[in-house]
Amino acid sequence: MDKLYSGSDPVGQIAELATTVLNPAVHVYHVSPVFSVMEVEVIKIYAKAFGFDPEVVDGTLNPGGTMGNIMALMCARQEHFPWVRTEGWRGTEKPVAFTPAQSHYSVNRAAMVCGMGLQNMRQVPCERWTGQMDTYALEQMIIAEKE
Repeated sequence: MDKLYSGSDPVGQIAELATTVLNPAVHVYHVSPVFSVMEVEVIKIYAKAFGFDPEVVDGTLNPGGTMGNIMALMCARQEHFPWVRTEGWRGTEKPVAFTPAQSHYSVNRAAMVCGMGLQNMRQVPCERWTGQMDTYALEQMIIAEKE
């Protein structure tokens, strides 16, 4: 039984009850001030654990990997194509993204959500057992893309 299909446990049931009753939506401070502050503090703890300066780091907590991947690609789109949010894609733009061939299905979903399309996702070969991206293949694919 995988993680999405297993039965629940008493601790999980109580945690779910508590979060449902407290409604910890953190989209704006006045909706949930305690959880909004907690999110900021948890991000600082993560930053410190990964070697970043906790006083200048920024981030958000996501409900899972799929949302994290979608948010990552949306952030990349906003960084490199900020006008897309208000104007949409321009006719000549063909953005591409490189992802390991063994990447999670949500990376392709993120491409759909971003409006860049599945055909613009480049699948980079990986090492079979570790999933490590073949950096030489990636480099060659980037060069070919620029031509």
